[in-house]
Amino acid sequence: MKFLTWLDVDMFVQQKRYTQENWPEFINDMRVYVDALEVYIPDEKYLEPARKVLIEWFKDWYDSEKNLIYLASVEQGGLEVYFEISETKSVTDRVKPFKPFFSQVKLFPENIHELSGNRALFTEEVFPVPLTSHAKLFAFYSFKGGVGRTLHLVATVKSLLEKMAPREKEGQILIVDADLEAPGLTWWARDTGNVADFSLLDLLAMVHYDPSPDYQGTINFAQKVLSGASWDFGYSKCYFLPAFRDHDQLLRYPLRPENLLNDPQRSWIIGDLLFRLGEALGVKYIFVDLRAGLSELASPLLFDPRVIRVIVTSFSKQSLDGTELVIKQLSKVVPPFERVNAGEYYDPAVVFSMVPKELSETQIFNDCIERIISLYPDREQVDLGTPTRISAISTFFAQELLYLDSLDSALNKLNGTSVLKKMNDYITAFYEGGEKPASAPYDDRQIKRKLGELKKVSEKLEYAESGGGRGFLPTQPIYELGKKFVQQLPLAVMIGSKGSGKTYLFVQLLNAVSWGGFCRALSENGIANVNRWACDLNEEQALFFPLLEPGNLQEVPAKMAQEARMKVLNRLGKNSLFRRFNIIDMLREALNLQTNWHISEWRNFWVHLIGKALDLPEKGGSDWFTLDEIQSTLKKNHLRIIVIIDGLEEIFQEIKSSYRQQIALYGLLELPRVLSDFRENSLGLICFVRRDLVKASIKQNTEQFENYYKNFVLSWNAEDALRLVLWLCNQARVVDIPVEQLLQMDLDDLVKGLYPVWGRKLGKDNSKEASTANWVLAVLSDFNGQLQARDLVRFMKYAAEGSRKVINYKDRLLQPAGIREAIGPCSEKKIEEYEQEFANLKKVFDKLRSIDKTFKKVPFSVDRLKLSLQEIDLLEAAGVIQEVGDRYYIHEIFRRGLGFELERGARPKVLALKKKHLPATS
Repeated sequence: MKFLTWLDVDMFVQQKRYTQENWPEFINDMRVYVDALEVYIPDEKYLEPARKVLIEWFKDWYDSEKNLIYLASVEQGGLEVYFEISETKSVTDRVKPFKPFFSQVKLFPENIHELSGNRALFTEEVFPVPLTSHAKLFAFYSFKGGVGRTLHLVATVKSLLEKMAPREKEGQILIVDADLEAPGLTWWARDTGNVADFSLLDLLAMVHYDPSPDYQGTINFAQKVLSGASWDFGYSKCYFLPAFRDHDQLLRYPLRPENLLNDPQRSWIIGDLLFRLGEALGVKYIFVDLRAGLSELASPLLFDPRVIRVIVTSFSKQSLDGTELVIKQLSKVVPPFERVNAGEYYDPAVVFSMVPKELSETQIFNDCIERIISLYPDREQVDLGTPTRISAISTFFAQELLYLDSLDSALNKLNGTSVLKKMNDYITAFYEGGEKPASAPYDDRQIKRKLGELKKVSEKLEYAESGGGRGFLPTQPIYELGKKFVQQLPLAVMIGSKGSGKTYLFVQLLNAVSWGGFCRALSENGIANVNRWACDLNEEQALFFPLLEPGNLQEVPAKMAQEARMKVLNRLGKNSLFRRFNIIDMLREALNLQTNWHISEWRNFWVHLIGKALDLPEKGGSDWFTLDEIQSTLKKNHLRIIVIIDGLEEIFQEIKSSYRQQIALYGLLELPRVLSDFRENSLGLICFVRRDLVKASIKQNTEQFENYYKNFVLSWNAEDALRLVLWLCNQARVVDIPVEQLLQMDLDDLVKGLYPVWGRKLGKDNSKEASTANWVLAVLSDFNGQLQARDLVRFMKYAAEGSRKVINYKDRLLQPAGIREAIGPCSEKKIEEYEQEFANLKKVFDKLRSIDKTFKKVPFSVDRLKLSLQEIDLLEAAGVIQEVGDRYYIHEIFRRGLGFELERGARPKVLALKKKHLPATS
């Protein structure tokens, strides 16, 4: 607290007045002048109490003996304090009109709406009365000039016009240049030659003296003038209200927007005027380019919640700091969410412009978005999938957009830029034209029947070990597997996290019987130009031979594995069957006894196991089977085989701490490269292994190893996940999309293709609820945008089951309530599986469950939860938590089941981490 001039004292008193913080009832008022402070009290008996208030408020800046408030700019002097006896009504009872100016909002507490419900601070409701106008009013604002504000407005209008049918384009848009100090749009428009001889300054001047009701005389005149002139905006015509009529008016404009707000009844007159003008012109959309800075030229629209406000900032420090300051002021007058959701008001959006692509991948970028988003109040008690009230958009830097000398230049150079794409995504939510989907394509009976089919198919596919599913979605890693190995057998390590689909693909290989059968299945599933050599192989060539399979395979796939082994052995003229437990016994014996083996010895041991499983002739002594012997035997019998291995995590349970297990697995993972040295290879190998096992076994050059097999990594990003959901719906026959078409669909096509399945949003299409696709991806993905196929399939099962209870929406199958409820059992099941697979993890989960509820907040610090570093490492390795800065976040799929809540203000950070991986849906 520092008082340099009398204005600082006035600001201090005004803040006390508006917040009514500690304002005693016996002080009726305070008035600050250039040389004095007057304190009004109702009676002399309140003189001493009033002095005590000043001491409490001003501390040692107030001298009670001299009745003086010191000013730092006046040596040994300041404001004299006078106590006046007055019956003036108390300031706590007096009401004041709201003015949407920065200078007034600065004085308000954090949320003026909440405060005004308890105290009579204003003569009217804080927020303006929603109008019945059908037009939507967009206002583009920036704290700093030169950040691309006008360019983003032009990109938005261009995107909107491109959505419209030819008959819609004419006369549907009004553009207003409200930047009265640097009117760029007006200069551009004047170059086209057909600008109305009427300006925003004229409109304001006429309204100021217009006695007609609702300024109808002014509106009628403006409508008549503007209708006679239009701006050629590309191939369309828009109405345009320039900032000025001529240079003389610009240099000495007679009236400013804030002058109109002096009347207490005119607080929101600027918005009222533009809405009524738009209605008179018959437009659906109004776009306003506001003045930059903390200007009262911009604030009447910037604080108007009826206006769709777009705040543009670059990544320069001045622009970001200024934008933060503006959003802090906007956060004081946030309308109730219920009225936003009802479409009466709007929350703002922030556009981060000219972002270098390399910066967009950094933590600095995420932190910046999170900081901006966190300044604006969020909804209470909502899940991670629900978007924050203030939205963030980022557009990339484009060199060609630095110099724009005309509107045509801007329109042409915008093509192909992220500015146009992102603003197109943004305006889509507000566009009311185009084709409308049927309002009720299903009846209750159809919905329940289709949901039943979806649940049944999802149950079959949830657990690969059940063998219930047939067919597969040929994702990129599967396609690469079939494409790469031309004229040769596959030699690949397929890396994936738990639940990524390793075992499901393993079972599908068994189902295909041979490499040729698998490649033919790929071809039948819509993959063109797949390995023709493999497709031409007959069923008896290049057979799959499971050396190891998961121990929890159920009857059908377990029988398939046995039959696959027998088929190969029969071709070799063998009748005996070397079973899975025989292999495991030999492995465990070696792991227990052989303490000094190197990687080469373990690699040779794996080769020996393959020879034993093929029942090659026994050799005397302790000699092992070699690759040469196995290759010779296969060639002699005119046979090619592909050894397939899955379920390694059951054997290498102590791999993180056991060096013996680490090198044993490393020896196996080296085998494909060794086999690639054979000119004529009759032995292929496909090894399915979890990523954490790879990292534990290959301590050095892990990244190099993963890069070698990067094309075969089983991972699911947003596009893969949505394609899997559509494929699943195809399998259940609730949608009918040819596989060839499904594989060609891009992210936007996939999002739209799922509208009949789960709707566009978790509510009505025009609600402020989350995009369904984004919600599902957000709650099921980790912070790197990766999902697990099993989580997604399981989610669809529970969502289908829950949606059958109450059907409120007939335009979709999965109901919002069923979708939201599905995440709970998904989380519980996920934790249950991890506890079964990772023995040490169960103890940590139990510890987290037992923590007092008051401490179960995300993010958390190690100290707060009293977790050891070993426990933290275990949780990180299992993908349960992720460190961000000096605190830890729990992935949403685990957070629910463990009973943790998001700490107030944590959602923006998490959403900022996830945002770049989510589709741009509204």
